[in-house]
Parts: sequence; structure tokens; C-alpha cells
Amino acid sequence: MSIEAQIQQLLAQGSYAAARPLLERAARTSSNPQLLLAYARVLNILGEREPAAYQASRALAAALNSPHEPQLRVVVGELVQECGKPKEAVRIFRDGASRFPALSTLRAGLINALRANNQSGEAGDEALRSLADFPSDLLLHLIGAGALGDSLRQAQARGALFRALSLAPADPRALIPAATMLHYCDGVDPAQLTEIHRRAGLALANSVGPQWQPANWDLSPDRRLKVALVSSDFRDHAVARFLEPWLTYRDRAQFEYIGVTLRGPDDAMTAKLRPLCDHWIDATNKPDDQIASLVRASQADIAIDLAGLHVTARPALFAKRLAPIQITYLAYAGTTGIPAMDFRIVDAITDPPGAEVLSTEQLIRMQEPPPRGRGWGVGCERGNERDICSAAQAAASPCFLCFSPDPRAPEPASNAKQNSLTFCSFNAQQKITDSTFDLWAGALRAVPHATLLLKSRTLTDPRTREILNAAFAARGIEPSRIEVAAHAPNYASHLETYNRADIALDTHPYCGTTTTCEALHMGLPVLTLTGNSHASRVGASLLTAAGRSDCIANSPGEFAAISADLASTITTRDSVARTQAKQAQRAQFIASPVCNGPAFARRMDAALRTIWQSRTSSQ
Repeated sequence: MSIEAQIQQLLAQGSYAAARPLLERAARTSSNPQLLLAYARVLNILGEREPAAYQASRALAAALNSPHEPQLRVVVGELVQECGKPKEAVRIFRDGASRFPALSTLRAGLINALRANNQSGEAGDEALRSLADFPSDLLLHLIGAGALGDSLRQAQARGALFRALSLAPADPRALIPAATMLHYCDGVDPAQLTEIHRRAGLALANSVGPQWQPANWDLSPDRRLKVALVSSDFRDHAVARFLEPWLTYRDRAQFEYIGVTLRGPDDAMTAKLRPLCDHWIDATNKPDDQIASLVRASQADIAIDLAGLHVTARPALFAKRLAPIQITYLAYAGTTGIPAMDFRIVDAITDPPGAEVLSTEQLIRMQEPPPRGRGWGVGCERGNERDICSAAQAAASPCFLCFSPDPRAPEPASNAKQNSLTFCSFNAQQKITDSTFDLWAGALRAVPHATLLLKSRTLTDPRTREILNAAFAARGIEPSRIEVAAHAPNYASHLETYNRADIALDTHPYCGTTTTCEALHMGLPVLTLTGNSHASRVGASLLTAAGRSDCIANSPGEFAAISADLASTITTRDSVARTQAKQAQRAQFIASPVCNGPAFARRMDAALRTIWQSRTSSQ
């Protein structure tokens, strides 16, 4: 067998380590771009990124001026970027876009490479040019929308997303990312967004074929249940901070938990979460069919999706069905639209009575469980079925989240001088919409001596900062009142940045979640505007549970008025008094239901038992 045939056979088998020495030997004297590219891919898979980027560059050089150059340039640029060299990827794509202006994939690659190289503003500019040049290119509209959101142009992002939906009205590859990104945009009616999710879920279901149907299942209502948690975030990630208290205090006698991790590598948080599960399935890089087989073989009674339709999620797994009952919870700001997703766990503030019309799943609103001797049932609204709880009972619903403060958090402190005031927001840049700019500008006008400290991944980019300053200037706010914090080298440093501020301002229509909890834990009051969707009401739920309902506004005018009231109290304090107030706020937050892991775990246990009993009693 020739060396080329051996290489092909090993690659087909996925035996990359065995193929490596053969590829290395062949690549020493070869000028075949496909062989060099194959070698680069294998090196990248094996974690040898520097050599992989070098061999990819050799492949491109070997293909120059050939008919294969344009497409190979796209593949090489993506590989080089994946190898941690976004600046080189920008050069590859920019040169390609100049040489082959009719190839839209090179423009899409350039946009992604600019984003990866922290040139978000230029990526947004390139997106606008590319969308004008290729008005019917679906991929460009989806990629361009992400770049426009990163560069604070959510109105244009919304336009690109709706254009993508018009280009592919039944394609889940368009519907799913569009549905996800539209959560961040102003001017999208919740009912309209629900319908887009419904279409996305149906398109996904049609693409994966018939649902798996479990047979011969033990439907005993009170037996110990197996629960599979499916997530890409069993790692140092915001989601993990809400998982930890639940897994720590769950009822092990009643529930057996299976952690299904979709994404590596493992880290210290993984090492903490893994022992909290009874079983562990590492599904990193595995195909959907294999993951589905592993979960079904575990005989999970309930599968819980912890990612929704996010880019790191695997929604096709749930469209196929993994378990007799499927639930979505925690990390996604609305309905999934997936027909096989049975329930969604929320609370009566995020999803008040009447919100059933905005969810394709049955809503389970978190309730206080009764004493164990009186049964497992918890109140919930169940779509068109008979209501189990009244609207008044639902109004007293506890928060559907529980937060675990990070032990790396520094002590709350302040070095501020009297008669100064600093607002802050550390939410992701995608959440900074025109509505958000209006709210923040209103707060700054209400407190003329205040400044605003922002911290987000793209805001230090010069071009994005220009857009930021222009947005505030258009609302009468001098750019000198806006400060952008530098990237923090680690999580403790990130939390330390809160000590530079006095009051945190939320975003709208997509509220903060982790950032709200972080700010409260670092001693800052958080001001939110409640809206008409789950995404715009999470802040109100968290603040109610944290004992700060005084910080919930129902209108932009009230948002500005509360800002002024809070500021008037804080401004007169010196740094010592502000530090003491922050420390008191931290203590209040830690003592609140938001951080009460044992109580939350009891509520979650009761909710899962109720879901199981409601489904099995109907069989």
C-alpha cells in the first residue's frame, strides 16, 4: 500500500496520531496543497497549533494562482484563525477578498477574522459593505449580524437577521441563529419572536426525522429518577455558578444525576462539578447520534437542556428526544420552539400568568415545596390545561435561579470621594441597544455629576469606541463622562473592577443575569427596567429575590428617577461609608434566597417530581 493510501485510510478511521508521522514524512518534499492542508488539520486536532498554522500557510503558498486557490484560501484562513493567529487570518482573507471580489465566503471569513482579532468596529463596517455587495447571501447576513451586534449596531443587526429569515424561511441553519440573536434586539415583539422560535423548532425537527419513542418505561410516580443534565458549560463559565448550588444540595436519595458535557477542556470548575453528579458522559466532539445513544443507554427519565439554541448547544439532540421527559432551563432567554421539548422551568416574575402563549413548552413556575409528608406537588401554570395555582399564588413565586458567589471575589470597597458618583455596566456588548443607550443617558442626565464605567469585550476597540461615543453624543452626553475599563486578566480582577463603581445599570431588552448577581455580591445596587418578555424580566426576578425591588423600574422615566434617588444618597458618602454600605449589600445578597442553595435544591427537586408525576399520571 502506498504512503498516500495509508494516510487516507488512517484519516478515515480517525487515527490522527498514527497518521501524523506519515504526513510529516510526505510533507517534507511535497508541494501538494491538499496533502499539506491535511497535515495542518491533523496537527491542529492533536493540539500542535503553531506547526499547524505553518503547514496551512505552506498549503496556501502551493495553491497560489491555481483554480483551487480561492476555496483553499477560505479553509486555510479559518484554520489559521483556529490556531490562534487571527491577525494572520485577517491578512489571508483581506488579500483573498481583494483578489477574488466575487467570492462572498472570503468576505465572511474576513468579518470573522476581524472579530477574532478584536477589531469589532472594523468587522461591523466590513459587514455593512459586504451586505450591500451580496444582498442575497445567507451566510453573510448571519455573520454580519453578529459583527454588527458586537459593534453596537443592533438596529442594523436586526435588519440583517430578518433579511436572513426572508432568504431561508424554513432552514434551521438560518432560523436557529436568527432566533437566538433577535433576543438582543430592540423592536422585536415577543409574540413575533416566539413564532420565529416555533418555526425554528419545527424546521429542526423535520431535519432530524422522527422522534425516538421510549418503550417499556417504569412510570412509578415516586421511584428514584435519573436526570441527565446536558450542557457545554461544565467549566469556568457563568452557567456553572448557577449549577453548583443545585447539584450540591440536591436530594440524592430521590434523584440520580448524569452530567453530559458537550465541550472541553476540563478545568477547576469541571473538577468541582463532576463529583456532584452520579455519572459522567464526556460527549466532547462526539456526533449527535453517538451522544443520543449514550444518553438513552443511561436510561435517563428526564433530560434537561441547559443551553437552548445557543451556538455551543446541540438542540438536535433534544429534537430527536433523549428521554421520556425533556426540560429546558437556565441558559436560554426564552422558548426553544422544539416540539419534543416538554417543559420549561421559569418563575412568575419572568413569565407571569398569560406568558404561556410565548412558550411552546409547558411552563413550570418555581414554587415553595410543601412539607415532604404532604406530597411532592408544586404549583404551576400548564398551558391550556387546568391551572394548578392561582395568579395570586404565582405572584409569590420564588426566583427560578440560585447563584453561587465565587470564592475568588475580593472584598467590596470604595476609594470614591464625596460628591462623585460612578454608574457601571459590565454586560456583554450585544445587549447594548438603542433602548439601553436611552436608559443610560437618562440616568446620566438625572445625575449630572455622574460618570459611566463600561466593561465588555469589544468596547476597547477604537472604532467601536467611536460608535459608543457617537451614540451618547446623540443623546446629549459628553464622551468624557464615559469610561471603558480594560480587559481583566482573570476573574478576580474582573470582580475587582466593580469596586470602582457605585450603582450598576442593567441593559434592555435583554437583562443581565450573572452580571446582576456579581454586582450585588460586590455590594452595588442594580437598577433594571422590567419589560414584556422573559429576557427583559430576569433582572426583576433576581432583584425581588435579593430584597431590592426598590431598584425595579417600570418605565424609562422611573429608571432615571430611581437613578437620581440612589445617587443622592450615595454621593454624600465618603469612601469609608460607601465601603460599609457595599459590605452590607453583600451580606444582604448572600443571605437572600438568590444564594440559598439548600432551599433552591428543594424547590427544584419538587418541580422535577411534579413534572414526572404530571406526565406519568396522564399515561
